[in-house]
Amino acid sequence: MSNTEHSNTNTAPQQVVYSPSDIHFIVKESLQTTHNLLVIEGLYCKCGQKDYRGFWYDAVRSQFSPHRLTAIVPTALRSQLNDGELIQVSGVIEKSLNDNGQITLQLRVSKLVGKKEKPVDESELKAIELQQAKAAKGYQNVDSVLETVLYQGDRKPRVALVFAETSITDQDFKAGIQAAQQAIEFNFNGFTFTRIPEFIHKLELLDTSSFDLICLVRGGGSGISEVFDNTDLAETIIKMKTPVLSAIGHQVDNPLVCKVADKNIGTPSLLGQYFKDMVERITEEKNHSKAALVDQVKKQFADQINTLQKQLTEQSKGFLDQRAKDATEMERLRNQVKYVAQSEKAKRKKLVAAVVVLSVILVGMAVWLIIKQ
Repeated sequence: MSNTEHSNTNTAPQQVVYSPSDIHFIVKESLQTTHNLLVIEGLYCKCGQKDYRGFWYDAVRSQFSPHRLTAIVPTALRSQLNDGELIQVSGVIEKSLNDNGQITLQLRVSKLVGKKEKPVDESELKAIELQQAKAAKGYQNVDSVLETVLYQGDRKPRVALVFAETSITDQDFKAGIQAAQQAIEFNFNGFTFTRIPEFIHKLELLDTSSFDLICLVRGGGSGISEVFDNTDLAETIIKMKTPVLSAIGHQVDNPLVCKVADKNIGTPSLLGQYFKDMVERITEEKNHSKAALVDQVKKQFADQINTLQKQLTEQSKGFLDQRAKDATEMERLRNQVKYVAQSEKAKRKKLVAAVVVLSVILVGMAVWLIIKQ
C-alpha cells in the first residue's frame, strides 16, 4: 500500500453517535417557543377538570374537522367563554417534547379577540330534530325498570354492557360491576365504536335479545364527538325498544347520544357505583320489608293466640263455675234423698206401730168375745 493511500485511510471522518437524550435536547432546542402572537378561530370546548394555579386546560377545535388544540386559558378570561361558542383568541403556540418522543402543541391564550355566531350546519339541525323526536317519544325510566325486576326476585335483570374493547380499565367501574353481579346478570360486549355501521348493527341485535337495559360505556379521551355525535347512531338509539343508558367520557362531555339516551350517568366509574348502590339499596329494602312482614305475621298470630287464650280462660272459668253449681246441686239432691229416705223410714216405723196397736186391739176384742160367751 502506498503512503498516500495509508494517509487517506487514517484521515477519513468518523460517524457521530447520538444517545436518545442528545436527540431530545437537540429537538427541544429547535422547539423553543416563539413569542409571535397568533389569532386562532374555532369552537371553544370547556373541558378542563380543575384550576391549575389560575389556568384551565380547555380546547379549541376546528369547525369542520376533528383537529383541536389544547388551550391554556386564564381563569379570568375563562369566565367570559361558554362551551361550544365560536371564538377568536390571540396567544402563542407552545411546543414540547415528552419522554416518549411525542411533540405536543398547546395554545397559551392571552386575549379574547371576539365571538362569532356559530353557523348552524345540517348535522346540527338534524341533532336538534332528533332531540325533539326523543322528547316526543319519551324517556324510559331506567331506575324503575331495574327496580321492578330486582323487587320481584324471580330472575336477575339482564344488562348488556357495550364498551370499547381496550378502554375499560377504570377500577371503580370494575369494582361496582363485581359488587352488583350477585343480583344483576351482565353481558359484556367489547366493540370498536369507530365502525359506526357495525356499531349500529350491534345495537339493533342487542335490542332484540331480551335485555332489560343496554349500557354504552366509554372512558374519556379523544374521538368522543366523532362517534357519539353521529346522527345515524343517535337515531338508532331513539328507535330502540330496550332502554339505553350512557356512561361516556368525563362529566363535562355531553355528546348527542347522551342527550337521546334514556339515562345519562356521566362516567364509567359512576355507572359501576350506580349498579352497586341500587343493588345494596333494593336488598336492604327487601330485607326490611321481609322483617316487617314477619313482624306483622307474628303480631297477627300473637293477637289470635291471645284471643284464643282469653276465650279458653273464660270457657275454663265457666266450666269450673258450672262444675261448682253441679256439685252444689248434687249435694242438695243427695240431702233431699237422705231426707226423703229418713222420712220414709219414720213413716214405716209409725205404720208398724199402728199395725201393732191395731193387732193388740183386735186380739183383745177377740179375747173379750170368747170370755163373754
